[in-house]
Amino acid sequence: TAATAATAATAATVPGPTRTRKGDGPPHQFPEFGEVVTVPSLEVEAGSFIFLHGFGDSARGFVSQLPNLLQLPALRYILPTAPSRGGVMRSWFGSVGGAEDTRTMDYVHHLIRVELARGVQAKRVF
Repeated sequence: TAATAATAATAATVPGPTRTRKGDGPPHQFPEFGEVVTVPSLEVEAGSFIFLHGFGDSARGFVSQLPNLLQLPALRYILPTAPSRGGVMRSWFGSVGGAEDTRTMDYVHHLIRVELARGVQAKRVF
C-alpha cells in the first residue's frame, strides 16, 4: 500500500544512531547512568529532543523507532539510558522524593546544558 511504501521510504532515510564515544556519555559525576545514543537530524538542525525511555527499557529500545514515530526530521534525538535500580530494572526514578530522583533531575539538567553548549537555543530543547 502507499502507507507502507511511505513508511519504508522514511525508515530508509533515518540516519543510524551515533554510539557514545568515550567521554561523551555520562560524565564522571553520573557514573550510574548508561549509554547515551544520539540520532542526528535529517534536515538542518532546528532543535534537540531528549527522550527518556520507559521503566525497564534502554536508549537502544527506542533508537530505531523514535524518529519514525515522531516524524520531526529537523530534530536531533538524544536518548540517554537510566541507571539500573537494585541491579534488576532500569528506571529514572526510585522512591518518590528519594535521592535517586534528585540524581535523575541533575542528570537531565546536565543533558540540557550540553545541548545549550552546542549552541541550541533553550526554547529549542525538548
